[in-house]
Amino acid sequence: MFKLRNIQQRLITIKKLTELESRVHNLDAASKVLITIGFVLAIISLDYFELPKLMYFACYLIFLIRLSTIPLKTFLIPVMMSSIFVGSLGLASWYWAETEQILFLNTVIVDKSVLIGLTLLLKTILTVCATTLLAVTTKKLELYQGLLRLRVPEIFIWQLMLLGTYLQVILNECIKMLEAYALRSNKQTILWPDYPLLLGQLFLLSHKRAIQIYQAMLCRGFSNISSFTVESRFNYRSITVSFILFFYWSIN
Repeated sequence: MFKLRNIQQRLITIKKLTELESRVHNLDAASKVLITIGFVLAIISLDYFELPKLMYFACYLIFLIRLSTIPLKTFLIPVMMSSIFVGSLGLASWYWAETEQILFLNTVIVDKSVLIGLTLLLKTILTVCATTLLAVTTKKLELYQGLLRLRVPEIFIWQLMLLGTYLQVILNECIKMLEAYALRSNKQTILWPDYPLLLGQLFLLSHKRAIQIYQAMLCRGFSNISSFTVESRFNYRSITVSFILFFYWSIN
């Protein structure tokens, strides 16, 4: 239950961060989506032995984070979770792979598997930080409108919008159900025989809440996602072109 409350508190914190004011927050959502996609693709396209080139992207991302006034601790949990996963894969590959020494930067002799693991870890950290920066600097409604302007299929935007809204609803219902279970059983942990009952109850509650939300949406005249309008404050085409030129210069 405490873990669910931490997730709930983190979602509330992300919502508060999207309401801050900075130059990154004020950028058009469509431009931020394109910049993030271009940033990730540029990182993925780099070879495993091009570790110095990743420093360009790291400096660029640090500059954007400082410009957005987002606290660095916001990126701590996503980076730690991804680093543990990728780090374990890197250690496994280093243990099982054959040892091969290569000349790095024409000055240092390092193990090939170690260099590949460090590059993969840095790529993962930069990708996670870039996507997290997009999530904490863009309001949900602006993000949906930005995707709509980028000609993303409306069915995908519908699914994304309902997922973001319904996830919080399910989380609240799950917390209430666990609190009721703890009060009635005087136990802080759930017994294994009670898991199927709780999951079945959660399914019924989620189905009931889904019907209520759908009826509320119909009563409020929600018929098309394009009925929402968000004012575009920047020309995202010029901004996107400038960042594409930056990516091209960094790679080459």
